[in-house]
Amino acid sequence: MKKIKFYASLWALDPREIMDYVRAFEETKTDGLHFDIMDGHYVPNLAMGTDEARLWHSLTDIPLDIHVMAYQPEKILEYYELRKGDCVSFHPETCAQPYRLLQDLRNKGLRAGYALSPSISMEYVREALPVLDHINFLSINPGFFGQPMVPNAIEKLERLAEICSHADHKIEITVDGSIIPEHGRLYVQAGADALVAGPSTLEKEGPSRYAQRMADYCREIGVEH
Repeated sequence: MKKIKFYASLWALDPREIMDYVRAFEETKTDGLHFDIMDGHYVPNLAMGTDEARLWHSLTDIPLDIHVMAYQPEKILEYYELRKGDCVSFHPETCAQPYRLLQDLRNKGLRAGYALSPSISMEYVREALPVLDHINFLSINPGFFGQPMVPNAIEKLERLAEICSHADHKIEITVDGSIIPEHGRLYVQAGADALVAGPSTLEKEGPSRYAQRMADYCREIGVEH
């Protein structure tokens, strides 16, 4: 069985259950906390600010997996107090100098990555292989959870895995969106190393069921965690 990572989505969690979720995430050795930043311009939604990032850092040592869905991510990220070992992915088409931003993130001890929306060319990845640590691959259009997988997601994911195989280091591929079991199996077969545990799949029954749902999910798609 392939061993994969899980990044628990923090978007749409009930704030009254935060400490219960912290315990569930730590119990299951969740690999990271997926933290969505949205500016209301690149995507038509607003989400998670500096106070929320500071709160989660204060509650657990699990690293944040920051996904920036915003224009000028280099300016937005200046306001966030990130820790060494946190992951940051941004959409390369939103940034004037994406290669430079990847370098800057790495120089700060962060894991640097691109987020790829469905229509974005993977030439961005090919040209930045030396400075990429991970890719956040969106199998849905960014901005809202609960959307269906786009039709060419699996074929594009296979092409992405092939491109990343030419790097001289491991580039982790995370799939974000529509991880229902029938899709999760396909993502893993196509080359995914990690999945974002979304609110509509693994978290929908609350923190008390999170550990069991993750165990059932791994069994159903044939992976280990």
